[in-house]
Amino acid sequence: MPYTDLLRVTVFITGAEATVLGAVTAIGANREGSATTIVVAAAWITIGRLWPIAATAILAGGLGLFFPGVAVIGAGYALIVSLAWHTREAAVLAIEQRDGVKFYVVPNSALRPVELVRTPGLRSDRLHAL
Repeated sequence: MPYTDLLRVTVFITGAEATVLGAVTAIGANREGSATTIVVAAAWITIGRLWPIAATAILAGGLGLFFPGVAVIGAGYALIVSLAWHTREAAVLAIEQRDGVKFYVVPNSALRPVELVRTPGLRSDRLHAL
């Protein structure tokens, strides 16, 4: 799998997660009718504490049905990840075009860090045309 595809999918998934968890928060906060949710959301975004994406989606989505503050925390995390990662694809593509190489993700366990393989290449044909 090309690394740029992994980056693109990560941005889409975290953006969708933030949207769903934001909706869960709005529904739960409307039902609850307290300002606690707003205070928790402001504190969470200020602190910027990050959790793994899958854990926030499952835990925050499930608990958010009963405690809307939890869903808003998950939505804040997903937005932070999505915004932080949205420019990485362009950066990797720039390196691939400059060096004439391609980065691929090595299939491994989901519990291990992502490993990349860089295909051999010298320079991009675009540079030689200049």
